[in-house]
Amino acid sequence: MHKIIVISTLALFFIACRPNIDEAKLAKIDSLQNVLDSSQQLFNKVDSVKIMKYSNHYFENLDYVRNEYYDTVETEIAFYIDKYYGMRKAMKLMRKNYSKAKSELIISQNQLNLLTQDIDNGLVEKSQLDKYLELESNNVNQVKGVVNKIYEAYDYNIQLYEEMNPRVDSIIADNKQKARLAKANS
Repeated sequence: MHKIIVISTLALFFIACRPNIDEAKLAKIDSLQNVLDSSQQLFNKVDSVKIMKYSNHYFENLDYVRNEYYDTVETEIAFYIDKYYGMRKAMKLMRKNYSKAKSELIISQNQLNLLTQDIDNGLVEKSQLDKYLELESNNVNQVKGVVNKIYEAYDYNIQLYEEMNPRVDSIIADNKQKARLAKANS
């Protein structure tokens, strides 16, 4: 009986000492978690292997066209290559920011989980919670923005790459063959 009284007293003490957090602030944390969950789902649709494989091949093709393309091109091929070249910014963005976005998603999720645990354990002062929420809100919005940019670039440009690249590879292969023949004949 004595143990029950001690445990009950301790439980009441911890509940009483826990800061009384406004429900709206707790709802804000839940809202931020939902945004991160949505961003994670969107990010999971992005295939990192495709990004690396396609972007590496894409930039190899661009380097060849810029530096080694032998011969003049027909207008139609020039426009095609120009459209292919138009994917450059998206390919760079995906290649450069994929790993960063992945780690920022993990960090933001961990930070929100830690904040929730700290609130549950009474470790966050009510006066500091607004600062933490503002910081986490900014971080979540930043992560969401990066993930959205990567997904938009991926969704459109990977499909475009898959459609255009076989022809670009063929154009380059034909040009390499012409260059070999020209070199052999000189």
